[in-house]
Amino acid sequence: MATYFGQCDSSGNPTGDTNETLDLNWFGFSGKSFTCPGSGNQTVKDLSAYVDVNSGSPNIRLSIYDNAGNKVCEGSAQVAVSGASYSWQGHLTQASITPNPVNLTGGAAYRMFIACDASQAGLWAQSGGSSGDTDYGSNDYTGGFPATIPGDTNYNVWPCLRVGVDAEAGTIEQEGFRFRNDDGSESAATWKANQDTNITLAAATVVRIRMLLNATGDPASIGAQLEYRYKPSGGAFGSWTKVN
Repeated sequence: MATYFGQCDSSGNPTGDTNETLDLNWFGFSGKSFTCPGSGNQTVKDLSAYVDVNSGSPNIRLSIYDNAGNKVCEGSAQVAVSGASYSWQGHLTQASITPNPVNLTGGAAYRMFIACDASQAGLWAQSGGSSGDTDYGSNDYTGGFPATIPGDTNYNVWPCLRVGVDAEAGTIEQEGFRFRNDDGSESAATWKANQDTNITLAAATVVRIRMLLNATGDPASIGAQLEYRYKPSGGAFGSWTKVN
């Protein structure tokens, strides 16, 4: 389940007290940022705004910038706003955001923006911020946001924009192995063969093995378990046995 950050609580519920009309084409956090939850890579699953139809047939598109002002991602296309009641609308799936996937860094700060075309959308917001927390302007970015944060007119209202993230799925793969003799400490024991070379042993021979693993994302989340099996001379491989 996604964890949310932005002008919302961690469950994704909006925080605000005022109705803003988004009729100036773009609006967002130029001077205020929000911290991505978690640690490591966090995959964006949701990029949305708490909006309704104020008049006409408005379309919106949202984007995320890093704290240095560089664009990280945006909705893959503009989205038609629907309904007379406020709801979270925009890019509600990972597949509707480009690039896909896009990973944010847990603990890092980010800024969100929303663009609207010439029609009007109602945008729920929080009043009482400081001048310069947000900017707005008249350029229509529903066709795509610029590479760096746009700047125009300072404002002090915080729009209800949110980002939902999940920890990047973990993977583990064996990159290599090497057998060692049982003849010394961890640093002093000698190698029995070259890396990635199988060996043949006499019965009851004690050896050590060192393995190199590649991991991505959050490996602990997949509950990986080390297992082994061996083949007697002239026989078949036995069953996999877990290493405690």
